[in-house]
Amino acid sequence: MDVLRVKGMKFHAFHGHNEQEKIDGNDFEVDLSLYFDMTLPGETDRLKDALDYAGLRELTSEIMNGPSADLIEHLAFRIGNKIWSIHSDQLDKLIVRLRKLNPPIEGVNDHVEAEYSWPR
Repeated sequence: MDVLRVKGMKFHAFHGHNEQEKIDGNDFEVDLSLYFDMTLPGETDRLKDALDYAGLRELTSEIMNGPSADLIEHLAFRIGNKIWSIHSDQLDKLIVRLRKLNPPIEGVNDHVEAEYSWPR
């Protein structure tokens, strides 16, 4: 199966369970893995035959820059549901990974990550 990956989309956003995270924000990264038959765009070299990853970035940005959420699980689930609702006719599978960088947890210095896949 063919796969298009959009990795490391970066956002500074105001999500988290702690009130200070909602004030100061934190850095997040989002990865998308989109499984679908890429034969047509591979043959034609036309954007209209492909998934527009700039558009995927915009869909992700709407959620990451939208209303504050407490959990990265909630954000990742919303991103996936939004993309799946628009592109499920083109996709065989979608995986969304969302990382909160430098979470305010003692001993966790790199990131925490939530991952979901569609279809559900």
